[in-house]
Amino acid sequence: MEPEQRIGCGGWLLYGILALGCAGLCSGVLSSPDHSPDNGPPEPDIADGGLAHLMAKQFLLDQLKAPSTAKFPRASQASISQLDDNRWVVESYVDSQNSFGAMIRSKWTAIVKYKGNRNWNLEAIDIAP
Repeated sequence: MEPEQRIGCGGWLLYGILALGCAGLCSGVLSSPDHSPDNGPPEPDIADGGLAHLMAKQFLLDQLKAPSTAKFPRASQASISQLDDNRWVVESYVDSQNSFGAMIRSKWTAIVKYKGNRNWNLEAIDIAP
């Protein structure tokens, strides 16, 4: 009678890694790219007032002396009006430091235009101290 062979911890670990590797390979081969969640219907290329407000704030930050100090009110306190399919007027205020380090409140108005493919243009901006 031959002696019984035992598989040590290292052997079981090796079998486990091989089994997981085979399962991962099989799932990759069997899944169709047409049915994966990443290939769902394309998102519509549209913009809305909320995005217009966000982009107007970003354009405004480029104009400030100390953009890291900017404090904006809630979006619900801004006035957002759609001019046509892709253009909005956004009016609000910002509290930020001026060049002397003093916090000041400035009213601002921006006209932004959505160009498609996540691209926005600033058509006009007016900042009143």
